[in-house]
Amino acid sequence: MKRLARPLLLLSVLGLGAAGLAAQAPATLPKLPPPPRPAEEVYDPYHAEKALEIGEFYLKKGDVDAAIDRFQEAIRLKHDFARPRLLLGQAYERKDEKRDALRYYREYVKILPKAPDAAKVRKRIEKLSAELERENSSPSH
Repeated sequence: MKRLARPLLLLSVLGLGAAGLAAQAPATLPKLPPPPRPAEEVYDPYHAEKALEIGEFYLKKGDVDAAIDRFQEAIRLKHDFARPRLLLGQAYERKDEKRDALRYYREYVKILPKAPDAAKVRKRIEKLSAELERENSSPSH
């Protein structure tokens, strides 16, 4: 109890007891700075490039799932990075996951609409869209 009594005694001597603190508090609280960005919103182009390189290695070796993880990491580290989106489209196509492939191909063209391969990617988008539409319109067995 002695340890607790000393700080309370000090506060009351300074006029900062519970009533004193309430009396001295401002009527409106000052504005706080915005909260820090979540950890996912990091901008690290160096490590994004390294993640891309590792993903390309995995893709060449045939480990598509590991490649996808690395490409997604590259995007997380550099949100405007177009190349991993193109490679994600290719990786998802290898897995026959057309919706995901379409998503990343579209994002790629949105980020780099005048890329040298943009016309080729747009044709790929058209082809995958048509395939998905056919799959969705065919009767289920």
